[in-house]
Amino acid sequence: MRPAFAPVVSELLQRLHQNPSVPLTGLPGGSKAPFLLALAAQSKAPLLVIAAEDVEADGLIADLEAWSTFLPSNNRPALLLFPELDPAARIASLGQWEQTPWAIVAASSAALSRPTFSAKELSALAFELRPGRPYPRAALLEKLAGGGYERVEMVEMEGEMAVRGEVLDIWPPGVPKPWRMLFDGDTLESLREFNAGTQRSEAYLQPQKLLPIKESGQGGVLADYAPKNTVWFWDELEPSPFSGEGGRRPGEGEILYRALPPAHAIDAGARSTTGLASGIKMAALEAKKHRDEGSSVLLFCHNTGECERLGELLEEQLGPRGAEGMEFITGPLRSGFVVDQLFVLTNSEIFGRYRHRPRLPKFKGGQVLHEARDLKTGEYVVHEHYGIGRYKGLELLTAGGQEAEFLKLEYSRGDRLYVPLADFRQVQKYSGAEGKSPRLNSLDTATWERVKARVKEGIQELAKDLLRIHAARAALPGHAFPPDSHLEEEFAASFIYEETPDQSRAIAEVKKDMESPRPMDRVVLGDVGYGKTEVAMRAAFKAVADSKQVAVLVPTTILAEQHYRTFVERFADYPVRIGMLSRFQTAKEEKETLAGAASGALDVVIGTHRLLQKDVAFHELGLLIIDEEHRFGVKHKEQLKKFRERLDVLTLTATPIPRTFSFALSGLRELSIIESPPSGRLPIATQIGPYDDAAVRGAVQKELERGGQVFYVHNRVQSMNTRLHFLQQLLPGVSIAVVHGQMSGPAIEKTMWEFIHRKHQILLATSIIESGIDIPTVNTLIVEEAEEFGLAQLYQLRGRVGRERQKAFCHLFYSGSTPLSADARARLEALREFTELGSGYRLAVRDMEIRGAGNLLGQEQSGFISAVGLDLYSQLLQDEIAKLRGEPVKEAPRFPSFDLAIHAFLPAEYLPSEELRIIFYKKLVSAESQEALDAVQQELEDRFGPLPQEAGSLMEVSKLRMRARDLGIAAVIQKPSSLDVQFLPNTPVPPETFVRLSQERAALRFRPGPPFTLQTQPVAFESAGPVAYLANLFKEL
Repeated sequence: MRPAFAPVVSELLQRLHQNPSVPLTGLPGGSKAPFLLALAAQSKAPLLVIAAEDVEADGLIADLEAWSTFLPSNNRPALLLFPELDPAARIASLGQWEQTPWAIVAASSAALSRPTFSAKELSALAFELRPGRPYPRAALLEKLAGGGYERVEMVEMEGEMAVRGEVLDIWPPGVPKPWRMLFDGDTLESLREFNAGTQRSEAYLQPQKLLPIKESGQGGVLADYAPKNTVWFWDELEPSPFSGEGGRRPGEGEILYRALPPAHAIDAGARSTTGLASGIKMAALEAKKHRDEGSSVLLFCHNTGECERLGELLEEQLGPRGAEGMEFITGPLRSGFVVDQLFVLTNSEIFGRYRHRPRLPKFKGGQVLHEARDLKTGEYVVHEHYGIGRYKGLELLTAGGQEAEFLKLEYSRGDRLYVPLADFRQVQKYSGAEGKSPRLNSLDTATWERVKARVKEGIQELAKDLLRIHAARAALPGHAFPPDSHLEEEFAASFIYEETPDQSRAIAEVKKDMESPRPMDRVVLGDVGYGKTEVAMRAAFKAVADSKQVAVLVPTTILAEQHYRTFVERFADYPVRIGMLSRFQTAKEEKETLAGAASGALDVVIGTHRLLQKDVAFHELGLLIIDEEHRFGVKHKEQLKKFRERLDVLTLTATPIPRTFSFALSGLRELSIIESPPSGRLPIATQIGPYDDAAVRGAVQKELERGGQVFYVHNRVQSMNTRLHFLQQLLPGVSIAVVHGQMSGPAIEKTMWEFIHRKHQILLATSIIESGIDIPTVNTLIVEEAEEFGLAQLYQLRGRVGRERQKAFCHLFYSGSTPLSADARARLEALREFTELGSGYRLAVRDMEIRGAGNLLGQEQSGFISAVGLDLYSQLLQDEIAKLRGEPVKEAPRFPSFDLAIHAFLPAEYLPSEELRIIFYKKLVSAESQEALDAVQQELEDRFGPLPQEAGSLMEVSKLRMRARDLGIAAVIQKPSSLDVQFLPNTPVPPETFVRLSQERAALRFRPGPPFTLQTQPVAFESAGPVAYLANLFKEL
């Protein structure tokens, strides 16, 4: 630690020995953090810092984290935040403070007085996990339930636990990754971390203390956990007495900090840098002056990209090597200060970009399911050879001595089809037109083959048309942007969040398109809040770096305003000029923007459909970014088509309309899908039901009690005032603001500003809020007459909440007076079904199921989709396009059938979830190498424990089937009198091998066929069993 505050800290500690309460001043900006660290280091005492608000306590912890990097890791106090309203974070901090007394704990005065566990209550629910010790199962589960853990199928967030046989997964509070316990009976065999995204185990853990997740105890307060030698630091607050087990003990040292110095206060001597360094020119001169006077100059940035850019900007001001001797540090310090021989500045102060860094709960979205949708009992499916049936679940059957699970499908007249594991890939989920139920086929395959032949005929014509359009577009000349420059790499490095894997891939795909000589037409499909805007800003930066202009087209005025602010902040360190065109502007502002676009003075112009009017001209437009294209009308879409012929076009969407989605799938437009959620996003709880006053009142009160705000959507402008009056009666004392599209631009802006700054608790609005409004404090959404909205609209509306660390709630009310249409019910159910993160892609497919293909590819094609389902239709279309292009049509690998008298399946006792069993069966059938099968086995053992006998047999048979495929074997059939291995005519096994084996083995005969067959008498395999015998035989082949 730099010794800047050492003398003051010594004086302060001396005074505290003589007087239990000492006033202090002179710690502006970010100087409190290094002072507190110096105080902790010199006193070796715990510090409890009390701030006025949670946000201030949170900010102080961020500052402390930035400064603690200067301390050696073995001489660094724990840094703990004790918030008011987050039980898991409160418990984690209590548990850690008990284990690590030397800590700096930050809390607000409200958090300090809020009841929590007494130390006795906490110790009754917390316990140590140590491998080798017994933990009786029933008592363990009871204790975890008592601690508030919720039992789920798969652990994906803090507070959840999953029990599967000998495996218990749990995510305790305050740990970065969930834990996996493996038991042998009641004995804990091992304790490991695992990745919530892949569900795979990682590092082994030392013994750990397992804390409860919910604050069920109310017998104590934070003060009870403070060790006797704790120094209390009151930040602009009067000390308060506390109740609890011990209360605040007399004689503890107290520091009373005031910015305005009270009498006899110790002055720490730091001065604020506010106003000293606004703008790079002033910052450079101040930094140079202090360096030349012999001070250490520290410059804090959010990441390495910002540090590099700041260094370059300082050298532009001070000349080459002008920043020499200045230290660039990556850390979240909020503001700088000057003290003794130390001058500290932050990137935020220089450029006026202050970022609120939310502390997110521990959550990683579950596995990104590459299946477009998941199969549920009762849903329609399409079998490649038998047509449309209904899925009735998995059924365990015994046939020919073999016990295995089969997919049970129901066809017309109650006919049943049982599909064995080897044929699972022939079954797909049915998606058809208009959400109507399809007619079930009979098991008479001739009828189904006629239907498929008719569909193939229609597809041939469509494929020719699609290819013609695609070829015409590919022939158009476009602008090839150069590869990334150093400036672009720096811009990418200055992104303050961690890119998700899908986001990185989308950025790479967009840049590759821009660098190609033909016009880009790419759709980036990503869930709301998944980072599509950053993808767009990288593309915009690439265009501007090559002296081209960018137009950003958005559907609403509010969204234009928000995008404008986001772009201005993100581009603040770079010489990029950004303008806006919307009805919020005055005539003078609009005139200036139009002139800037035409002359090239503006690099990026963001606007609504006003951008498409005839008086808007660009000097050299190179990129058009369209946000939520489905919100624009037919006339505007026709204009956009013309842009696509000559410009690079990037479309952003959270839930695309079927037309956009299907064209993307058909290869007419390139598609980038961002499905991996950013770290910390929580799924949104979605509740659907008839309108109810009590439910509305309860939902609003629940949100207001936790300090949040509410969006209330009433989509009728003419009755808005009536609804406002009704809500004021229902919710007396609650401040409600109103916003709708018929208000003037300035009036909307004023209302939104007031709501964002928490002057109102509820925003009563039309669907004007559906696009782009991002207010982290709003975490409850109420929608009236939800049945009147389209699925894409509802999905967008729901995306307005759930962006902060709080769990978000979405209440969709439909009119109780009129019955719901099947279509409306299907829309609302789809939204409830897809509450998990990253479900926009699957929701778009469901949107196609509900709304149907309609005019997507013409009415005739819509009929074909209904006849065979969307999945099979898409496959047939892809095959036809490949044929017309002269490319080979990829055929599914053929595996030999195995009919053995053994039990080979995944027992329900081992893997209770039918949905998960289907996923693993599909993984087994899709595996195309021994390594892939080994990976499936490892995943099963890792997630669910050692394989039971039946699952082990299933794995062995799967590996045998793989080897049999390579040997050109068609089938393996176990009969009462023999075990027959039948070969394909083109088997790679030479004939002499068959002859040799039949001569060497008395129980083995070769039958030349057809088919070629090796026939073994039971005596040869009865002792070892058919699986071991076949493994041995295949080695010799």
